[in-house]
Amino acid sequence: MKKIADILSIIFHPVFISTYGLILYTVYLFEKNIPLTITAYMILYAITILLTCLIPLSTLISYDKDKKQFDRDKLYLERKEDRLKPYLISLLCALLWGATMWRHNKLIGILLLGVAIGFICLIAINYKWKISAHLFFFGSLTGCIIGFSLLTSCYPLWLIETMFILALTLMWARIFGKHHSQEQVVAGYLLGLLCPVISAACYMWAFM
Repeated sequence: MKKIADILSIIFHPVFISTYGLILYTVYLFEKNIPLTITAYMILYAITILLTCLIPLSTLISYDKDKKQFDRDKLYLERKEDRLKPYLISLLCALLWGATMWRHNKLIGILLLGVAIGFICLIAINYKWKISAHLFFFGSLTGCIIGFSLLTSCYPLWLIETMFILALTLMWARIFGKHHSQEQVVAGYLLGLLCPVISAACYMWAFM
């Protein structure tokens, strides 16, 4: 069971969540018969993987020469002192990625603005209390799906239900792996879930 929990933590690591979101957005474009050009897809995926995966991941990988293995604690940011620098770099990359997506689709930009605000809150909270970044980003993806549904009047209920089931599974993995308490995973998830939904609701109230 521990192995399963570890695998789930890797699959749903925060550095992969934006790419999963872009894949879902790509499926949405094809379903609505508005696919982009191959060049546009290549640019979007390249920027996404670079800014939300490769650069943040590079701040987490640390090789322990004495033990001749990667520092697992740093990958999962177990130590409080390891969190600030990766979080700040990830926030900067997220803002740059959000600006790129804003130019591509304003509605996506609105949602990502909410995620960025939530990320700033996460950094501030984690200075004192380690809420789950895994669940924050997974909750953000779910919140973006719900927010996008509200903005476009397209409601993929099966997808939203699936995301909630996966969230419960990820919560179990983080608790079973002794990375977080129940309160920490729930707090991270709710923060991530609510921020993009509130951002979408504010936009609808102001402009729609």
